Amino acid sequence: MMVSYRVEFSSKLFLISSAWSLNLYLYHPFIASWLHTIPAIGAHSVVYSIMVILLSYFVAGIIAYVQVTIKQLRSKRLASRSA
Repeated sequence: MMVSYRVEFSSKLFLISSAWSLNLYLYHPFIASWLHTIPAIGAHSVVYSIMVILLSYFVAGIIAYVQVTIKQLRSKRLASRSA
């Protein structure tokens, strides 16, 4: 994660993963512990692992989208104030 903030890369995959990495780091443990409490999912290790990975990326994507949207709204608001 630290490398992604210090070095510029032109790879779209790297840019997406670096934008989502902090969100994955923050929300992954909560999703894993929540899914473990559901007996139908927690009892099956393969299903549990797949669900944790999918939901972690889904939540990280939603949070990243919200962050980008907020940045765009702020920049539009600042542009309209200065005009």
